[in-house]
Amino acid sequence: MESRRNFFEEILACGGLAALLSSSVEAQSKPLATGQIRTNDFWGSFYETSRGIQKAAAGPGKDVRYLYSDSSGLRYVDQIKKEELLSHPGDTVVNLTLGQFRPGTEDARAVRELTSSQLRIDCVQTRPFMDLLAPAAWVAMASLYTDKAGKLPSLQQLGMQQPNLMSGDNKVILPGGSGKFAVNVSSMTKESALHKILRQGVNIAGIASPLMSFPAMSLPAARTFTAIYSLLEERASFFLSSGLVDAASTQQSMERPGFPPQFVPLKTGNYVMIPRQHTDLLAEHLPYLELNQGYLIDKRKKSNTPVDQQAPQTVPDLTYVTLKLDVSAIRLGIPGLTEPAAAAAETPAKSTNKK
Repeated sequence: MESRRNFFEEILACGGLAALLSSSVEAQSKPLATGQIRTNDFWGSFYETSRGIQKAAAGPGKDVRYLYSDSSGLRYVDQIKKEELLSHPGDTVVNLTLGQFRPGTEDARAVRELTSSQLRIDCVQTRPFMDLLAPAAWVAMASLYTDKAGKLPSLQQLGMQQPNLMSGDNKVILPGGSGKFAVNVSSMTKESALHKILRQGVNIAGIASPLMSFPAMSLPAARTFTAIYSLLEERASFFLSSGLVDAASTQQSMERPGFPPQFVPLKTGNYVMIPRQHTDLLAEHLPYLELNQGYLIDKRKKSNTPVDQQAPQTVPDLTYVTLKLDVSAIRLGIPGLTEPAAAAAETPAKSTNKK
């Protein structure tokens, strides 16, 4: 954990960052390969949500479709009913835990060629917390590198599913129960300055893969970090891409005037994110899939093989990311009171004595 927290300090201590920034500016003029974009074209206006801008995906068909998984199976989030969300008029806290990233056959070839992938999750508050603190952003990124066989390690192998690993505190506060949410997965070129920085940092810090987390930073700080990040990354190929989309974790937040008709409902459970171009591919398999250790597995096939070895054979052309959420209400003045307990506390007890 300490090596991860000091990751950027080690990079800066080794020097040469200014030179890499300079060289990355020159690289912007190089021609793009098929499927690549200049990352600043996508990230440059990523946080401009106050102007009502709906950020387009970084590539055709790469925009994210969200599914929810529970004991009844997989379903798209637009099938989650309002009554399934928390009934709470105030703020909520969302605890996020990374699941897995499983590239499909075609995307796996790109990963092997580029040798790395980046997972990035953004959560942005849209209302001030307690009417005092300005809206903040929460960013978490994981960089995964292939082994000699060109295979990405699972997030379990890297220890990226520990409760407090994503940000030191992976809890995101949503004032009023709503905010904005985005998931992006990409691969940068090996020639980019960022690839060199991360590779060098891995060698210096002695870690298998870097995880960078920035909880509750101001929106101007998030914009500055993202601008530097995209300048260093230069060019990338996206597997899943999403601008900031509206999200609701309570019934009351959906009823607020001006709340958009299209949003991602957030409730406790597991989420699966796929690119829109794979929705038809998933359709015929959807009734037979279940989540196991963050992977999609065909529940009709019983096997003693480890789950991570079964996963590549389950809808092999499908690319997906999984994420686990735990959503709870913030009840000021009643520390430690959980949502079920709070609901019980608000319901008057019925006496069995009859007068």
